[in-house]
Amino acid sequence: MDKEQLQTPAGETVTTAEDASSEKSFLIKVNREKNEIVFTDPETGKETTLKATVLDDDAEFLPPRKPLTPEEFRQAWDKLNELKITWTTDIPPVPQFRKDWEDTPEFWTAYREVQKQFPNFPRDLGNAILHKLLHKPIDGRVDAKAEIAGSLLTQEYRSEFFFKYAIKVPYFEDIDWEVVIKAYERGAHPMPKIAYALLQLTLREPVNTTLSVEEAANEYREPQFITVAVNEQLIDTLIDKLVTIRQSLEKAQRAAERLTEMEAQEEITNGTAS
Repeated sequence: MDKEQLQTPAGETVTTAEDASSEKSFLIKVNREKNEIVFTDPETGKETTLKATVLDDDAEFLPPRKPLTPEEFRQAWDKLNELKITWTTDIPPVPQFRKDWEDTPEFWTAYREVQKQFPNFPRDLGNAILHKLLHKPIDGRVDAKAEIAGSLLTQEYRSEFFFKYAIKVPYFEDIDWEVVIKAYERGAHPMPKIAYALLQLTLREPVNTTLSVEEAANEYREPQFITVAVNEQLIDTLIDKLVTIRQSLEKAQRAAERLTEMEAQEEITNGTAS
């Protein structure tokens, strides 16, 4: 099979291939960003898209690592906890430093050793969190790992997790802004001479938690942008409304914390009774 590869500006690789049995040429487009391979019939223009894991030429294919046992999971969890490492709500979770963390050579030596010994720990932790928060128990090992990492699942963690992954609408992620002075306006003879701000809101689609941890982590979620104009009066109105919303959110969060405490107490009571 003869092939001629072309690298496109968008990071896509296009391959021209010829089927020896039918002597029919077709195009193969590799989209590394979306991990897709697209087969195109040049005669009809029909495209067939397949999901795939695209590896670089010098990348080595490694078989998936086995999940950690609960004992191994506890060893990794305890060691990282001693190093004052906590975890984000990303899928899979990303390690981050606690406030009392200290940057020392001893820390980095110990941290690299844990990474080398338990390279699959973040995926295991992500699976345990997903099953604990989203699904009914289906595997004893997952339940055991979720219990080990239970101290991570605070009300604050749960609130951020469900906001990012359980809502059904795009959520606010960032804001960019600039202030401009309007010098000219069509149909207006004197110079307007006004200043106003342009706000560009960045919105992000929630993660699809029906996917596996690896698939969800690699899924590209294209942001949405909305640009609006505001002046000083509108900014003041927005601030007042945001303050009111914040106060209502704080009340709702306190109510949610009480519900969580009641649920935990019921579980303890039911466990004692049984």
